[in-house]
Amino acid sequence: MGTFPFAINAEGVIVGAYNDRSGKIHGFVRTVDGAVTPYDAPHAFQTWLLGITDKGEMAGYWIGNTDHGFVRSPTGKITSFDVPDALRTRATAINSRGAAIGWYMDKTYAVHGYIRQRDGDFTTFDAPGVPARPPTYPVAINTRERSQDGATPIM
Repeated sequence: MGTFPFAINAEGVIVGAYNDRSGKIHGFVRTVDGAVTPYDAPHAFQTWLLGITDKGEMAGYWIGNTDHGFVRSPTGKITSFDVPDALRTRATAINSRGAAIGWYMDKTYAVHGYIRQRDGDFTTFDAPGVPARPPTYPVAINTRERSQDGATPIM
């Protein structure tokens, strides 16, 4: 019914999502030779693959009873996660250090950004000078260690 490519790595591997005739949304991985492999997170009604590293680590989210972020190793190991006390968690990108970025909805329905380190530590944030409403929706992450001012560490 529809195909949505979201990210491509330096090897030419593409990740995205598609919906089938029944309306269910599945993730997919398309290799450089054109082979497409569907992917569904366990217990998911919807699976969205939104980011991929050059090593093949992927990030996205799945929806079951609510939205959960996940990272997927190149070997297929899934690590699902939720920002602590969040109603919804969505991962939108991953960098070469294994840090996933995305957004979450808190119990007041406000939307904030987060960065999840490979070790599972979370840093939450809102865009500077912006209250929680309007929401913060981060969609990309780089691998730099310092911000442009040279002082602020990049998670």
